[in-house]
Amino acid sequence: RQKSSTATADTSEFDFGVYHYDTSSSNGKKKTKSHQDVTWRADAKDSLSDWTIQVTCEGGNAEQTTVTPYYVHKAFLGAGNYRTEYFQNLFNSDIKTTEMRTCKSCISLQPSSVEAFPPMLDHIYTGECNVRTSNAVALRSLSKKFGIRTLFDITAIFIKNDIKRSNAHIYLLEANVYKDEKIKTAAKDLCAKEFDSLSDKQVCSLTPELLELVVNNKRLRIPSENLSQKVANYCQSCPEDVGGRFLVAITRATFMPKIHPSAALFLLDLCITHNSDSLENEGGNAKPSLRSRCIEAAKEWKEAFGDSVLSTRKNERSKHGYSNLSSQVKVEIMEAALISANGDKEATQLASENLQLTSELQTLKKEWGKLQRLDNSSVRMMRSDNSGTFRNPNHIMYGHGHTVKMQNPTRMPDIMSPNVSSKDGVLVQRERNYWPVYYYNGGI
Repeated sequence: RQKSSTATADTSEFDFGVYHYDTSSSNGKKKTKSHQDVTWRADAKDSLSDWTIQVTCEGGNAEQTTVTPYYVHKAFLGAGNYRTEYFQNLFNSDIKTTEMRTCKSCISLQPSSVEAFPPMLDHIYTGECNVRTSNAVALRSLSKKFGIRTLFDITAIFIKNDIKRSNAHIYLLEANVYKDEKIKTAAKDLCAKEFDSLSDKQVCSLTPELLELVVNNKRLRIPSENLSQKVANYCQSCPEDVGGRFLVAITRATFMPKIHPSAALFLLDLCITHNSDSLENEGGNAKPSLRSRCIEAAKEWKEAFGDSVLSTRKNERSKHGYSNLSSQVKVEIMEAALISANGDKEATQLASENLQLTSELQTLKKEWGKLQRLDNSSVRMMRSDNSGTFRNPNHIMYGHGHTVKMQNPTRMPDIMSPNVSSKDGVLVQRERNYWPVYYYNGGI
């Protein structure tokens, strides 16, 4: 029997031709590559897109809202290796929804999710995803919204390895937007633990709600005086967000028992402006008030006043805080500062020259209760000398030799008048005007 031959025949001498397609049927349309990956980034017609997703940004002006269309493919959305459960269920449903009739999905997303939408589509088509700190929480939210388990796992691993002190505030802000409590708790705890190392820019990026959560966190690790400075910086940068209850919540004595002297005047001004003392006393709170802590801090007079009224250097926060305080509060502060100075000549001299805290102001503090309104018939205008004692001349004097011939004057003198000098008598503040006179009930 003849054996069959297993040798391969030599076909090199044959001509099998080359690939050729008759372009006459293309009607002059643009040619496409014969081999290319199907992607949502390709031209819709070239890739035979059979579905459109229209994305709009939430919270924008309706007249300026931009709608971004994405031309995608049902096979990848609902049947690919990285498919979404949302579209899989939609495409397999027998219910004829508007989406199915129009082959279009209209979706409204948060701004960061709008930015993260293209990377999400990349993952659906390729399994890859460009995850960054700025879009990680948004991608995690999209993975849950559309049901993409593989994307959820990728973002979870990324966030776990990426979150740190320098970006914890970003994760906290994003988690708050998407109500992601797991990420929010982790970021909040990390911000509290590293709060002393956070920059003012990082702290000021937080919303009032988030700042309150961080400073009241049991993991908060920061010296009290440092915390007071950060809180003061925040309140100065975001004045529209500061109210009485918010101020009380971020300055509680439980975690801020001491105020830094440089922040004392500003926080004291806020305390008085928003009447936080009365709010602190609600519920029988026995802790030292913010006001008392600020006045106590002012005993360190060089730091409390060094950048405000006692120096040529300008610190708008301290300067503004001091100028808004009433005379009574100024006296309390300076009394505490001078007692603390305990004979420091420099302190006494600066206080006298720059704060006009003379012996008359000390007397004013002691005699405050005797101050009466002008309409009392027994009121007499008195003049004090530099020793703090009082004289009762026949003609009551004030200013540059000007004589008041009425024992019971009918109005207070105008401090802006050229006939009135602040050297004649005690400076008394009433309704933000200063009067160089002393009023007493009865004579001396």
